[in-house]
Amino acid sequence: MKIVFTNCMRRTAAALVLAAYSVALALGSLTPISRQSALAGGSVHRMVNNLLHVPAYAGLACLWAVAVGAFRPRVAFGRDYVLAAGATLAYGALMELVQTFVPGRWCSLSDFLLDVAGVALAAPLVWAWCRRAVARAGQPAA
Repeated sequence: MKIVFTNCMRRTAAALVLAAYSVALALGSLTPISRQSALAGGSVHRMVNNLLHVPAYAGLACLWAVAVGAFRPRVAFGRDYVLAAGATLAYGALMELVQTFVPGRWCSLSDFLLDVAGVALAAPLVWAWCRRAVARAGQPAA
């Protein structure tokens, strides 16, 4: 028996995965930490933690792209990815602002710029994925 997924089912699944991923990012970003544990790992530990913003927000941008339908045939990639990128960056900015109210956390422009780098890294990946989906559907891209 072959299971057929409708577009509605795909988008619902994408929205659920996006929501779960967003909650996981929020929990990681908004968990209070003591000043001692923030400084205990040393500068290399902090640098690695900060660099994790890039793949985390690249993944979030990809999930947003799926949720807004960037992979539909005959859809302009740019418009949908701009929407996905905007939603991802708004989420990143919100996380940075909310961190100012969390003990041991602070708002950081460098963290937000790493979020921007993640979104920029995801763009060619999403574009290639979109082109592949359009080619498999046998329809020219808009």
